[in-house]
Amino acid sequence: DFSPNDKLIATGSNDKVIKIFVVPDFFENMKEILELAILDQKGTVRAIIFPPTENNIVFSGGSGDKNVNMWDTETGKRINSLTGQKECINSLKFSVDENASEKLLASCGNDNLICFHDYRTENPVKTVEIPNHGEINDISFTNDYICSVHNDGYITLYNNVNEKIVKEFKASEKEIRSCNFSKDGKFLMTASFDKKISIFD
Repeated sequence: DFSPNDKLIATGSNDKVIKIFVVPDFFENMKEILELAILDQKGTVRAIIFPPTENNIVFSGGSGDKNVNMWDTETGKRINSLTGQKECINSLKFSVDENASEKLLASCGNDNLICFHDYRTENPVKTVEIPNHGEINDISFTNDYICSVHNDGYITLYNNVNEKIVKEFKASEKEIRSCNFSKDGKFLMTASFDKKISIFD
């Protein structure tokens, strides 16, 4: 992920290492790329994300400790751990409500829970359970809806206003790995293990 000021890149991988890179000048022959390795993540890093307005912290989630970890991008030290998930974390996203004074960080994972965190506190402010299908691999938002995609090929659409599941359907015979709403919220794009990118109205 890029930091909001586009000066840092954060990466995570199966080697349990988070790296913070200073964004190079891509038009110059740089002999050295500055990087900071964070080695305290206990398991595979499945998701990493900067907050929309902060450059000095980054969040990670994955297997290992079931927490969303908050890191200082200058020192590499853990600042806080956000609890709520009971199993491996697969994705981290920030809410998109333009009217909210503080965007919430959402996490999802193998426990079929979506946890919303105000990252100034440790415990989630809201938890949504999507119980009918396989593990949640990814989530995406509009102002009113949450989409979750699952490892059994299902898509679930949850109304965040009346707090009800409004639609769930089988979209792939293989695991769906990723999803994203278009900016106007009219289309949903998914990518899955059947080697297809699908767009839904």
